[in-house]
Amino acid sequence: MGIIKKIINRITRKRDILMLDEAKYKDLVTSDKIESLINNMPKGLSELEKAYYIYMGLGKIVSENPEFVFTDRAGKEAHYNDQMDTEFYGICKSISELYVSVLKDERIGIKAELVKKSPNSPITHVDTVLKVDGKYYIANLISDLSKIKSSRRIDSFGAGLERFDRNPKMKEDYEEYVKKLEKRFGKFATLTREQREEMDAKLGYSYLPLVSKDESNELSKRGLYTEEVIELLRKDMQNPESFKKYVLHDKDVPKEEYLKYKLKYIFDNINKYTDYTADMNYLENIRYYIYVAKKLLPSDELNRINTYVATIDDDKRNVVSIFKVSPNEKDGLNDYFMYSKEDKKYNEVSQMEMNDFLNSLSGRNVKIIGEFDRYRPMPLSELER
Repeated sequence: MGIIKKIINRITRKRDILMLDEAKYKDLVTSDKIESLINNMPKGLSELEKAYYIYMGLGKIVSENPEFVFTDRAGKEAHYNDQMDTEFYGICKSISELYVSVLKDERIGIKAELVKKSPNSPITHVDTVLKVDGKYYIANLISDLSKIKSSRRIDSFGAGLERFDRNPKMKEDYEEYVKKLEKRFGKFATLTREQREEMDAKLGYSYLPLVSKDESNELSKRGLYTEEVIELLRKDMQNPESFKKYVLHDKDVPKEEYLKYKLKYIFDNINKYTDYTADMNYLENIRYYIYVAKKLLPSDELNRINTYVATIDDDKRNVVSIFKVSPNEKDGLNDYFMYSKEDKKYNEVSQMEMNDFLNSLSGRNVKIIGEFDRYRPMPLSELER
């Protein structure tokens, strides 16, 4: 029975591993964008710093595929094994496959494997396991894409259980998953926030210009992360004088309109600090904006906001992103904000302008396919409710 059990355990552990066909990604690894990434890698990096450099660099190049996200279960299963395309759109599986392919390039030379979280599921999540400087680390690039492109701290490279402290159920699931992987790889090493910040500073991922030349000031050693900029905006919004001057523009505004002005203030200011050398698509954008809104707005105002994603003629790569702000009063009108690719921010749109926009698309196939980053088709009339 002991031998049979060992054989079963070995087979089970093999099912957790996803084999990589490296030839599939040869064209992408040798593409101009990734060639530039590899060729510009600083000299003298440790293995861990090389893996981190590629992780952060790819995070600015690749995007999660909205065609996969905004479809039903059958659609997801049909496209789960699709290779990443030449526009660098992918899902957790193909993004991890590309990351491992780049790491294994002879110019990088880092050992890495692909692991399946739920081997029995046809659309299981896929992570990367790195062997770096004799230690094993878990990396989950897709979960950091929005953070990388919006200049925030990442938390899924060499992650530990602490990132799930606010969600006990996810923490429990992840702990069980890691224990299963450790039967194959041994104990995983983790990185602290301070260790990642040190690599950020060394590799040039300190996002804003230094704010002080005072050597005793922590910020003289690196720039600001977006989290710290958000905190500065929060203080402005909480200070009555700053709120009146910067948010309301010294106008006498009824309290029921405060939320609209707060959103305008956020949309007009927060993008000044993000890294727009990156390719930020709808999913990364909306996750960033919702993150900011949750940091700056109280729950009663958040409850008045709905976010919709709509397509025109089924084009899921060029979606229409809409914030709808419901009125405080029963007979009040909705306010809207629509994302502009040209301005790289959300602009205010009145109810009349929204109606004109929809009327201009008469005869086209316009439909709402989801809310936030979830697939949930609904009628266009939802915008008017």
